[in-house]
Amino acid sequence: MTIATALRRIKALKNTIGTLSVRMKATVLFDADAAPAFEFEKTEAERAAAVEEMVRIETLVAEKNATCRLDGGQGLLAIRAIRVLQELKSAISLYNELPTQPRDERIVKSETDWNYDTEPPRRMKVETQTRFLCRLPEAKKAEKIEKLKASFELLNAQLESFNHSTHIDV
Repeated sequence: MTIATALRRIKALKNTIGTLSVRMKATVLFDADAAPAFEFEKTEAERAAAVEEMVRIETLVAEKNATCRLDGGQGLLAIRAIRVLQELKSAISLYNELPTQPRDERIVKSETDWNYDTEPPRRMKVETQTRFLCRLPEAKKAEKIEKLKASFELLNAQLESFNHSTHIDV
């Protein structure tokens, strides 16, 4: 079984475990005159078997990822590549969320009415300027995000190739 196949099996098992967990909750306590559609004990055993299989396969995948390198043994350890991909994804998300403006600097002018407690009372308009600086203007932000995405895509392609060509004994 390849790692890619194992990962698909793990995903399917997680879905099965979720379904069986819902069934267990529905069958643990019920009206004696209205028996549930599934038996608690049988569902509990099925869930335990699915968890056992999932943990076994996850362990095999983790062991292989911790000992094998990408690019035919010349690249990163697979486990490191996975962590780097997680951090690249996080960085892309962070940069997407950063507020920005079109240029490095922007000046915003505003007028404010002030009431002064003087004799006789006076009203004055005061003009203020606020200078906003941006360390990452829109164009630089877009460029940064594109570089991060390119790095992610390259490493992800290498990891996918590794996952489709690396076998584990299940």
